[in-house]
Amino acid sequence: MKNFLLILLLSLSVPVFAQENEMYEQDEMIENSKMAQSIDALKMAYITKELNLSPDEAQKFWPIYNSYSTEIRKARKDFKADDLAFQERKVNIMKRYHEDFRRVLNSEIRSKQCFKVEPEFHKVLRREWQRRHGNTLPDKNIRNIRPNNVKPIKIKP
Repeated sequence: MKNFLLILLLSLSVPVFAQENEMYEQDEMIENSKMAQSIDALKMAYITKELNLSPDEAQKFWPIYNSYSTEIRKARKDFKADDLAFQERKVNIMKRYHEDFRRVLNSEIRSKQCFKVEPEFHKVLRREWQRRHGNTLPDKNIRNIRPNNVKPIKIKP
């Protein structure tokens, strides 16, 4: 009888722990979503400033750029294991969108700059993260970044 009560008690407590875990995961997703929205807003401001977009240009530019970004993210997801195939797809996407950017921005130089500003934004974001968090990065895949006060070791042959 005691074993039965113990099993009953344990079986009732497992769903409670599972619900708490789900609630924690949902809170974490919401927090990450808020952070992603903040980063997206900063990216929009940065790109708008760097491309010197007028309000009229911005109204036409952002739907095209968002579509471009969506295609790049999809390609990255589709070719996660094959970097060469991803880079090839990315170049094809860039070629397709280059003309749309040139048409909206009325400039060949600014249309080419569209493809450079997002990586520049990521560099700025990475530096800010390092400044705020003591040179620790959220992504462990980023290599060859060391604190400013650490010099590389020179190996003599």
